[in-house]
Amino acid sequence: MSLAACAWALWALALVAIVCRFVSRRLLSGSRFWKDLKWDDYLMMLALVSLAGVAYSSNEVAANGSNYVPEGSTDDWTPQQVARAEWGSKMLVALEEFMISTLWLVKACLLILYARMT
Repeated sequence: MSLAACAWALWALALVAIVCRFVSRRLLSGSRFWKDLKWDDYLMMLALVSLAGVAYSSNEVAANGSNYVPEGSTDDWTPQQVARAEWGSKMLVALEEFMISTLWLVKACLLILYARMT
């Protein structure tokens, strides 16, 4: 299975979990669904957007590579290869930021859930 298929399958799984969460919230709150959303619901929507950024940027890094190559191996690169490596390196930075933000958004949702339970 390719990286693109795995990344977007993970995103789809997260989407299904979040939709199930909102369906559960809707069943509990009735017609006041949008008024009864909590902070962790909004954070979870933001985490889904961030996870989409992880999926996109990881595919870009896989397709374009980066400048993490052994020294001297870039001597015979064409300008096109250099441009692709620069883009891949920028996407690598974006990937790291998206991964960190996704992780901390999910942690914040769990902390809110634990605070609500105790």
